[in-house]
Amino acid sequence: MSVKRRESVLLVLSACDVVVCRCVLELHAIAAKKEEGGGEFAVAMTAEERLRFLWGIKASYREYYTMLGTVNAERSECSRPGDRLSIHDGIRSSVGFGKLSRMVFGVLEEWMEGQLRAQAATCQETGEYAEAMQWTHTLSLVLSKQGRHADALAIQEKVLENFRRVLPSDHPDIGEGCARE
Repeated sequence: MSVKRRESVLLVLSACDVVVCRCVLELHAIAAKKEEGGGEFAVAMTAEERLRFLWGIKASYREYYTMLGTVNAERSECSRPGDRLSIHDGIRSSVGFGKLSRMVFGVLEEWMEGQLRAQAATCQETGEYAEAMQWTHTLSLVLSKQGRHADALAIQEKVLENFRRVLPSDHPDIGEGCARE
């Protein structure tokens, strides 16, 4: 099977929608390239989609896992249905669907962490300190659910320290009641 190689592939997602893999052939090409030490996955969305995605995650970090739970390259479709069988056979005989899905999953986890960190930093830069801490809190919940408890704890300690600095001492976001999920 001849596969056109590209250096990146785009995934369009939102917290309310499933992950959309527009071209499994491109995903396969990038996975094969990564196996050789090159190639790169990327995530792309409009500013509006990004905000909708982030607000969905902030409302419930569980949305993040719902989105990641939809990653299954084997369920992908092709723009030309007649090509699906040969493309899927090529994937099975090279990297395999399991590995391809895990690669996409890993990229999405890394991307999500970066998005949450960027959103918190943007709020911090514009002086929206309480909002920045809420985004940081969401990041800590995601990291904790990934099993990265030490990272999550360090972030939660910063959140509490900043809440104590910017909020009144009797604010509900300080103390035991601040661990919103």
